[in-house]
Amino acid sequence: MVQQHRERSDPMGRFSKTSPPTLEAIDQIRCRFTGADGSLDELGFYSEIFGCPLSPSDIDSDDDTSSDSDCFVIPPSSFTGKALNRLDLAIRYTPPGEMETPSKYATVESIKAFREITQLLDGEDDDQLIVEPVGEGELVHTVNCEEPHYFYMYGDVIRALNLWFPFTCFEDTVLRILNVAPTQLHPNSWAFIKAFELVCLGLNLEPRLGVFFSFYYVKSLSPGKMVSLSSLPNRGLFVLFASHFKSYHDSFFRVRHGPPLARLMYDNNRNRLFPFYWTTDPRAIKGVDYAHLTDFEKETVAFLNSFGRLDIKDLLSRETKVESLRRYLRRMTTIDEEEWLSYLAKSTEKQANPEPFVDPALQLLLGDQDGNKGKRKRTKGESHRPPKSVKKDDGSSSHVKIDDGTSPSKGGRVLRSRSASSVPRSEKVAKGPDDSSTKAAASSSHDVASPGDKGDHHGDVIGESHFLHSSGEARTSAWDGSFDPLAFIQQKVLLDGDFARFEQTSVADLRRLSLLHGVQGLVLNYQLSERQAKEASAAAAKTDEVARSAKEAKDRLSAEKTKLSEDLAALKESHASELARLREEHTQELKVLNDHHLAEVRRLEKDKKALTLARNAFMVACFQTGEDLWEWQGHNEELEETVDALKQSMADKYVEGFRSSLAQVGVLFPDLDPDVLAQVDPIKKVQDGRLVSRLPQKNDRVAS
Repeated sequence: MVQQHRERSDPMGRFSKTSPPTLEAIDQIRCRFTGADGSLDELGFYSEIFGCPLSPSDIDSDDDTSSDSDCFVIPPSSFTGKALNRLDLAIRYTPPGEMETPSKYATVESIKAFREITQLLDGEDDDQLIVEPVGEGELVHTVNCEEPHYFYMYGDVIRALNLWFPFTCFEDTVLRILNVAPTQLHPNSWAFIKAFELVCLGLNLEPRLGVFFSFYYVKSLSPGKMVSLSSLPNRGLFVLFASHFKSYHDSFFRVRHGPPLARLMYDNNRNRLFPFYWTTDPRAIKGVDYAHLTDFEKETVAFLNSFGRLDIKDLLSRETKVESLRRYLRRMTTIDEEEWLSYLAKSTEKQANPEPFVDPALQLLLGDQDGNKGKRKRTKGESHRPPKSVKKDDGSSSHVKIDDGTSPSKGGRVLRSRSASSVPRSEKVAKGPDDSSTKAAASSSHDVASPGDKGDHHGDVIGESHFLHSSGEARTSAWDGSFDPLAFIQQKVLLDGDFARFEQTSVADLRRLSLLHGVQGLVLNYQLSERQAKEASAAAAKTDEVARSAKEAKDRLSAEKTKLSEDLAALKESHASELARLREEHTQELKVLNDHHLAEVRRLEKDKKALTLARNAFMVACFQTGEDLWEWQGHNEELEETVDALKQSMADKYVEGFRSSLAQVGVLFPDLDPDVLAQVDPIKKVQDGRLVSRLPQKNDRVAS
């Protein structure tokens, strides 16, 4: 982005009487230095305010002040009567930006490849969801004027945040409240919404608009730019997810419902659940009216304030593990165990017995939503493509109805892997033919911020009027939220008192009093001018000192760079010589190892040959020995049979001879008692004058 400033020597940049920059001029400068994610380029912003270039060291602010606060710095020279350099609101040239990026999903094949690796529909057949490639010349903010209607979605955002279709009731409601299409909401804002839903899942809570917008608000709106949610000062819940979104602008495609999935885009009455296409009138939600939050919502806000900044990556990794998610949340809070358990018990009770419904139009504070704040001129060649003119029923915000208190039936749209019993109830926003929700919210905001309002609402409003110093202390300024201009005029300017007393004073006395006060004013102006001149001189001296320090640092850097270059060259040369030496040594060692290896191979081959011959000889000997053994086993069996036969023959002959001898004894001694003779047996023997059996007796076996 190119910025052109007038030089200080340009006579057109000087005026005889310089007026302080108006709030409108400062707002214009702020809008031009505010990025799409809501972050402020402080260096460029303050350089524009002061009318001279500044270095980063001249700006003393912390992250909260730079990214979350709407306070602005008015330079001391803004109220002087001297002829100082006027702020030149330079015209910037903005080339076609990221919203003019064509999509990479321009073919059916690319969509098919995306759907093969990414499931889009929650727990149902993906074929009910129709995803189409974009046409030639079709951009993310193109408006379709004909049926069928569709909406765009970034594929990279779906994958990074694990988003499902249909959207949850809370996601639909946020889109409706902000009056933005899905791609019109910045991916970081999607990350905040998804992370908030996961926190509510872990705490068994129903996501509520009043609680969410107690922490996040729309900082500013710029025509043709994405709408970003920023954390309120000192109230952020999550670490910024910006580093995860690098090149998502070319990943958008069309999404529409199939015949059985009308709840993707419409409720039961065929009202749109959210704007399908980019709108020209998004709503700037600036916070909530704390007085209209329910008691449990106030307690929830205080409870969530006890958490440290949560990492969205850690929440997404635990999306399907509720217990792990709850343990992670417990670690990140600073309250004790008793308070933790007490709050979980209350959240469970509120699920069963919810509090009475409060119209979000009363809770939410609505800021300037015309989108023209900070509008600037465009130079020749700068282009901004507005949405096409809306014809008939084109899906624009004028056709999106805000819920009248009944949740749209969407078939149980929930977070991924959540059971149907834990479906969050939809936020309810009042509507009317003339968009009464917007008027009610604007009226509520006006009632709270009105200078004449005598109610004590200022302490209950959580909005962008709360901004901090870099030290974290509240800024004391005439422009903060507590400044009451009407009271200031009545008390300081109009001189509250009895003016009738001046009627008795002469004109000369009144003229003298007027002159006296005028002289006092001139003296004070002179003192103020001198003080500002000294501060300007001190700032110039500081700038010169910074420039001198920068030059010295640059010279030191150049010298160090030269020295490092020389050292690097020397190291390269030393490394090359050392590498050559090591390569030569390695070659010699490798040659010796190769020779040794060849000798070992030859020796092992000889040993192998000898062992092979020995093995063959042993095998032949083994075979021969086996045959001999088999043959001798046959001879042995024959001999054993012969021995058994001889033993049997000898036994038979012994018995036969014994019986023959016994018969002969009977013949020779006929008088012998036959009974006594019958005791004679061939298996008996004579022992100690008695006949005993040759076979071992039972007692003998036991004794042995």
